[in-house]
Amino acid sequence: MTLEQNIFERAKVDWHKLLTYGFKKSGSEWVYCKTFMNGEFKAVVKINKSGYVSGDVFEIDSDDVYFPLRVESMAQGFAGEVRTEYESILKDIKKN
Repeated sequence: MTLEQNIFERAKVDWHKLLTYGFKKSGSEWVYCKTFMNGEFKAVVKINKSGYVSGDVFEIDSDDVYFPLRVESMAQGFAGEVRTEYESILKDIKKN
């Protein structure tokens, strides 16, 4: 199960609040982008028309996906800090 699935497992999308929160419609998906960790990373969260939430974290300098976020054995140290910040973004989306 992904981080997104864990957080949004029992949640239901309130489609009317997405635009107010900062999501933008892109094709058949709603997309939200937010930089974090002093502008070093960018979270991109997507919600498809079925309400499935997915996301990625990108390193701003290289625009590459930050893969250590998904590696359980790297949950400590810097990768753990990035994961914690990303989870906070996801939880705020769920709450609001």
